[in-house]
Amino acid sequence: MGRYTGKSCRLITMMVLTSSFFLAEIVTGYTTHSVALIADSFHMLSDIISLVVGFIAVKVSLELGNVEGLKFQDLNLSEKQLGIR
Repeated sequence: MGRYTGKSCRLITMMVLTSSFFLAEIVTGYTTHSVALIADSFHMLSDIISLVVGFIAVKVSLELGNVEGLKFQDLNLSEKQLGIR
């Protein structure tokens, strides 16, 4: 089994593709003085950030392993800390 499989591999592929389009748009936007391309490139930057957060979430969930039967008390979280009644 490889290091990056399944969801991790898909997220990395999407990060690479989105990053390449981001770089192409930002360079082309600054070269042609196109505010629309520059604005869209920064929108793609927010997409890249969300993909990175998703990748980190997948990695953390894989490291935690099996959390079946885990309760809030096991995490040392009270209802008051979570803001629920």
